[in-house]
Amino acid sequence: MLHLGIIGTGRIARIHLDTLKGLPGIRIAALCDLDPSALALAAKRVTNLSPGADLRLSRDPAELLELPLDGLLICTPNDTHKDLAVAALAAGKPVFCEKPMALSVRDSLAMARESRSRDLPLQVGHNYRHSDIFRRAAEIAGSGRLGELTLIVVRNFRGTWTTGWRFEEGISGGTMFDDNIHFFDLFNWFSGSQPVRVRCFKYGEMRPATAPLTHSDQERSLVTVEYDSGLVANLLFCAPTAYRAEVEVVGTEGRLEIGLGPCRLV
Repeated sequence: MLHLGIIGTGRIARIHLDTLKGLPGIRIAALCDLDPSALALAAKRVTNLSPGADLRLSRDPAELLELPLDGLLICTPNDTHKDLAVAALAAGKPVFCEKPMALSVRDSLAMARESRSRDLPLQVGHNYRHSDIFRRAAEIAGSGRLGELTLIVVRNFRGTWTTGWRFEEGISGGTMFDDNIHFFDLFNWFSGSQPVRVRCFKYGEMRPATAPLTHSDQERSLVTVEYDSGLVANLLFCAPTAYRAEVEVVGTEGRLEIGLGPCRLV
């Protein structure tokens, strides 16, 4: 039986709780959050999953580091990831950290160094790598059926965030870190090569979707990533607007379309 703790009990933590309930040999032993209402809501979810189980609740992450846990999930705002992950690893705890890994290369490398020096797992929650549709797409892209990969195009249209801290760029890193990090990871995954140049154009700043919106309240971003293999990846992002996410992978011998439905090879 693995005994896990979760630091940060907001929306994403509750999603993880629902996933963990279907896995045998897992017990949520401790929860931590600064917000008593979020902590109580998550605790109720755990109690419903494991009636009668002993559950430790805390508002101090340091308390969880002292417990005999087999691993910690870090589901806190993005600017806290580095300090919490390094402290957890230093305390001998394997770590699952929500994406983005951190808000700077320096902090990300510090996390990786701590993981290696302690010989402990550090997993970042890039969940697209575990999605059936994207795993199938990666299989097709890597099989040679598309020929040599030349272009990846993402069109990401999404609604507004519901969590206030995500609008604070110093906390979330902004939309490129908090939301589009999924697609930058997908670019690296599918390309199998190293990025060598990035260009980005941004217009407007996403605001809460309270009518009426002006053009300056709607973020529109265009990003191009060039890879050493010659592949070019483009991201078009717009929010808030009606949701739609599409990915196209283009090769010298075909094109793969990935939308809300199944993959389509054309």
